[in-house]
Amino acid sequence: MGCDLGESGRPGLPEMAGIANRLPAVSMAAPVERAWNGRPAVFFDQIKRPELLSLMEIDAILRGLKRRPVESVGGYRRLIRFSRLPSIVRRPLWSFALRWSGRLRSEYFGTYSVHSFPVRRAQVMQSTTPISFSLIYGLLSPGGDMLVQLLMDHRIVDGLTSHRIVLAIEAAMKEEIVAELTAAARSHGNGASVRD
Repeated sequence: MGCDLGESGRPGLPEMAGIANRLPAVSMAAPVERAWNGRPAVFFDQIKRPELLSLMEIDAILRGLKRRPVESVGGYRRLIRFSRLPSIVRRPLWSFALRWSGRLRSEYFGTYSVHSFPVRRAQVMQSTTPISFSLIYGLLSPGGDMLVQLLMDHRIVDGLTSHRIVLAIEAAMKEEIVAELTAAARSHGNGASVRD
């Protein structure tokens, strides 16, 4: 099973695992902590076909998910409505969407998630995720290093495939993403390289 970089040339986790062709559409779940009723809560919404978007477009979407009123984001409203259902109803619906329908899973939960763990000298050792892949990244060190962890459903991919995915992510971060960020910095009149 090879690592396909998809239509844009930028790797997405499902493309790299070779499962994108079995899904109706690739979508990235973007978890965001927001205040809701005076308390912190984790919401998530999906970014459809992120491999076709530029980093600036993805950044604008993420900023919107962090700043827009909770009630104005469709995925957040859906989570609020769903959480009001009694657990005897909520659990079977959740299970059906996650386990029995690839279309519903992609539509409502995403195909994979990407989120940060912005704490120095700490990392996630184990995590449960309802979706196939979760990519967790840490802080960028002054030397340019960043801890990146891939959590995956072992029923979908094996260890060798996950190793290929991590290598493809590293290559994309060092090449395509650096090139895109450098071009964006230059177009904003900065002239500096991302590697500087």
